[in-house]
Amino acid sequence: MKSAFFELTQNNMMRMDCRKERYYDENNTADLEETRKFKETVTEAFQLSRATNYGDFVPFLKWVGVNGLEKRLQELQKKRDKFLQDCD
Repeated sequence: MKSAFFELTQNNMMRMDCRKERYYDENNTADLEETRKFKETVTEAFQLSRATNYGDFVPFLKWVGVNGLEKRLQELQKKRDKFLQDCD
């Protein structure tokens, strides 16, 4: 059930972002690779959204970058940008 909801959500998101009618096609290996990248990006985004940013509670820790959250968020944004550029 979880994978069916994820696929439905994925199809809707890709329809909005990349204007593709059907995102996932089992016979097309390029679609499988895009699906894998998309799942990794979404999973990483959810993991980072749950992470605690200690710099929000103790401001000087933000300068130090204790848990590296901001760097990981910047890397994730680069992945998202590349994915959206490649989806056309």
